[in-house]
Amino acid sequence: MAEPKGRVLLIGATGLCGGAVGERLVQDGWSVRAFLRPGRSRQDLTFSPEGAAFGGLLSQAELEAAMADVDTVLYFASSSVPATSSKDPTIEFESSLVWLNNTLLAMSRAGVRRLLFPSSGGTVYGPVETEATEDQPLAPASGYGLGKVLAEETIRFFARAHGLTYTILRLSNVYGSAKRRQSPQGVIDVFLDDALHGRSSQIWGSLEIERDYLFVDDMAGAVSAVLDGAAGVNAVFNVGAGLTMALSEVVSLIGAVTEGRHRFELDPTRAQGVKRSALDSRRIYAATGWTPSHSLEDGIRLTWRRKLAEARHD
Repeated sequence: MAEPKGRVLLIGATGLCGGAVGERLVQDGWSVRAFLRPGRSRQDLTFSPEGAAFGGLLSQAELEAAMADVDTVLYFASSSVPATSSKDPTIEFESSLVWLNNTLLAMSRAGVRRLLFPSSGGTVYGPVETEATEDQPLAPASGYGLGKVLAEETIRFFARAHGLTYTILRLSNVYGSAKRRQSPQGVIDVFLDDALHGRSSQIWGSLEIERDYLFVDDMAGAVSAVLDGAAGVNAVFNVGAGLTMALSEVVSLIGAVTEGRHRFELDPTRAQGVKRSALDSRRIYAATGWTPSHSLEDGIRLTWRRKLAEARHD
């Protein structure tokens, strides 16, 4: 049996992004250990890791034990979404940043030197007129975005103080979940869930807001590409599809893919975040050769098929 490319600990392995990353890395020859909180089991995973470790992100001992013999920590844990900390960042201070700090401390004590962290390209820059580059000032307009900026600065502190290395991926709006999303995040997944279950989607604000939507398989491919080379050490990359779409276009595509099953109600009196969010992802393209493989229509169609298959399985 060939030696693995490396040994990684995947925190947040049961989530949409973490699950896709675990599946892709196993396929690409990495040894993946999933970190599962008490009450979870391997049956909650969508991929087959080489090993699993159980513990909580508040326990230094459990984190350090899980990090034995690994080279890299992939931190995909999350306690919040944009909707839960839009104007109040309290959950970021009390939960998200505490978990991350504990993980970084455990890495420094266990001798694990590399971290990959998914930040939020859709929120850290605030509203933009042109595609945001990694070098422009950060101006989050939500508590969630503020939490990501503070997380990035915490990681840089540990790099300076403890010699850790890091790769930060500022992801655009990731979608592609086969299962119903448990949190109000990701309009494409939520709208497809609504279509599947005969619900009418509630849309706030305007159909003209613009976002970059990234299919989850493409996101996982970006993680694999970054881990494969040295280009991502102590680096920040935007990761997006490279195409900004108005919500009206997204709704139209969903209607076509679901053959008219999607219905929605628009409430223009309620706000829905920044008007435009767009990323310039040329840096990761140049550094790794990674490019997204799916158009928005292809990604929506594949997501719909996944949800139909999951519904039949249930």
